[in-house]
Amino acid sequence: MVKNALTAVAERVRASTIRVTLTPKGVSHAVPTGDLFRRIAVELKSEGGGEHSRQVVYLARHFDRRGGMREIEDNRVFGEPRTVDFRSNGGPATIEIRYERVANHMSPNEEEATVESSFVIATLTLAGIQD
Repeated sequence: MVKNALTAVAERVRASTIRVTLTPKGVSHAVPTGDLFRRIAVELKSEGGGEHSRQVVYLARHFDRRGGMREIEDNRVFGEPRTVDFRSNGGPATIEIRYERVANHMSPNEEEATVESSFVIATLTLAGIQD
């Protein structure tokens, strides 16, 4: 059901920017929905190395964990298309979109969360910029 809840498109909007657009399809709730530990990981992997060769954006409910659980942002896909922009080094790129369930974690760094289960919703590819 989750794989059918989103449509994903990737495009190069400038030489230095790749845009991923996630559009809800046939759902009337946020994606992902459910408990607080579900998220969509949008990961870009570029050939050619450099500081932009791997980037990840997490679409979820985000919390400040200092002194309790206070929601500070909700960037899930809900009602309207959600765009995620990545810096690009111009090389070929693969974008993997995953649904993840993570363990409760106290760090503000999303990368430090333990992923308990995951599956790929979509994999998108873009060719590199031709000289």
